[in-house]
Amino acid sequence: MPFVQRRVYKMDKMQKAEERIKTNPWDIEAWSVLLRDAQSKKIEDAREVFERIINQFPFAGQYWKIYINQEMKAKNYERVEKLFQRSLVKILHIDLWKLYLQYIRETKGKHQAFKQVQGSYAESQKITATRRVYQRAIVTPMLGIETIWRDYCMYENSINPAIAKKFTEERSRDYMNARRVAKEYEVITKGLCRNMPSIPPQNTPYEAKQVKLWHRR
Repeated sequence: MPFVQRRVYKMDKMQKAEERIKTNPWDIEAWSVLLRDAQSKKIEDAREVFERIINQFPFAGQYWKIYINQEMKAKNYERVEKLFQRSLVKILHIDLWKLYLQYIRETKGKHQAFKQVQGSYAESQKITATRRVYQRAIVTPMLGIETIWRDYCMYENSINPAIAKKFTEERSRDYMNARRVAKEYEVITKGLCRNMPSIPPQNTPYEAKQVKLWHRR
């Protein structure tokens, strides 16, 4: 297909998606068309679409993750920080926490707030920042918290095995409480599709099955 035809086809597809969203703001398939297009653009040209999506689906962790990833690629660290502040606490999404930890480990040394520090002090600041994120994550009840705990223990051991046990033992009780709550939540929500964005009832057979599962709790 020639370039001009491809462009016209793409614009037509985007226009149809927008029309579907006007008719039904909860049309996930139409939003997915906009999302895929946004991912192919520079973040400056796509940010408005990402904001629309997370405003429409504020608890959909996967959409926040895609948005934050795009800002990270562009090294817009201040925007990344603000997005994490908006999403981490209200959305118990394990992949978001993992992304935050990745961000802290890989970019804190390059962040504006750390540019003035050098040598061992800079490394100490980075370790402290990473440790704080881990310690927040391991007391947050969410599915998959065990992987964060294992990573945290490995992280402390990689820094200083002599004091790693002290740090992990201090946090162990809080972690176990969070893990217990996460397990209870897992039992209650077993069989439910927890990754779908929240939308009003559509009266589909699939939804009816999900409602039945809820009623068994």
